[in-house]
Amino acid sequence: MKKIAIFTPTIYAIGGESRVVTVIANELCKDHDVTIFTREKKLLDSIYGLKDNIEVVSYYPYSRKPVASAIRYIYRKTKLSFFENNIWLLDYAYYSKDAVKKMRRNISDKFDIIIAVSGDMSVLLGKCNLTEKITIGWEHNSYEAYFETPHRYLWKREKIFVKAVQKLTHCIVLNEDIAEKYKNNLKIQCEYIYNPRSFVSVEKSKLNNKQFIACGNFVQAKGFDLLIESFNIFSKSNKEWNLVIAGDGCDYGKIKEKVIKYGLQGRVELPGYLKDVKPLLLESSVYLLSSRWEGFPMCVTEAFEIGLPVICYDIPAVIPLTRNKEGIVVEKFDTKKFADAMLELSNNTELRREMATNALRMADSISIENIAAEWNALIEKNN
Repeated sequence: MKKIAIFTPTIYAIGGESRVVTVIANELCKDHDVTIFTREKKLLDSIYGLKDNIEVVSYYPYSRKPVASAIRYIYRKTKLSFFENNIWLLDYAYYSKDAVKKMRRNISDKFDIIIAVSGDMSVLLGKCNLTEKITIGWEHNSYEAYFETPHRYLWKREKIFVKAVQKLTHCIVLNEDIAEKYKNNLKIQCEYIYNPRSFVSVEKSKLNNKQFIACGNFVQAKGFDLLIESFNIFSKSNKEWNLVIAGDGCDYGKIKEKVIKYGLQGRVELPGYLKDVKPLLLESSVYLLSSRWEGFPMCVTEAFEIGLPVICYDIPAVIPLTRNKEGIVVEKFDTKKFADAMLELSNNTELRREMATNALRMADSISIENIAAEWNALIEKNN
């Protein structure tokens, strides 16, 4: 039995990262002693069902020194390019010696394997330079999101990231496309492990209800603004199918306003956050992924498990999941072509069923048992 520490920004928040970390931690704790360090305050209940034998420790990873705190606050609020042009300021604010010492103290001699979830945690772990331990950076977003999205994630911090992550035992990304880009652009050798489906369902969609579904946080990345544009186009040719978008977030009000602007209140439902989306998935016949970027979309794996075909844009994250066999991939971010794909699947029951069959096969290939076996193999090969 190994002692494993997982450092993650979140374990309690709504979202794919919290969900997949919970699923993997629940599997690892069957054979190992697992502790999770999170920025959040420890709660009694986890929305994704974290097992009771996993210890959770509240942990603030950054320096609390006034100057470092001030830089983080100003940068977060203003996104001034001054900081990005003087990257040493961000290095000091996010990855200072104080922050590194804090992580080292929490690790000390208590753990054999340390997994850092996301870019900031991976950089801190790399800076700890723990050559005597197994250290793993587990990146949960696409290359484009991390390094090519202005003022977000690791924008302009490539050199800091590379220098630190090269000191880790392993860097794990979510698919082969990301691994290839890390290799070619950053000279980092990565391994990839897919995210598993988060649940198993005996019940499957009958694909008869005239309903599209989408799920996720109402943020720019999810592209729900694009989705409303597409549904507005679709609604002019089809008067029967409706759309449900489950979730909540900072852009919820904007999306609701767009629905009202187009007069779609009777055809677009925004129920807010739902703890269990499975009933809605079962009632639907097509899943819509309008994301501008993703790491490995858990919502799609859930849709596949229910037997739903998927319409999505050709973002790198969907490459391992569908090649027009489990759904329709549309040129990004062409809302008209997305609407055309919606029309095609809404009008063709036979095509929906064919794609649903392929989706179920894909769901089986990313079972938790299969993915957990890959994680355990990674751990065992370092023994």
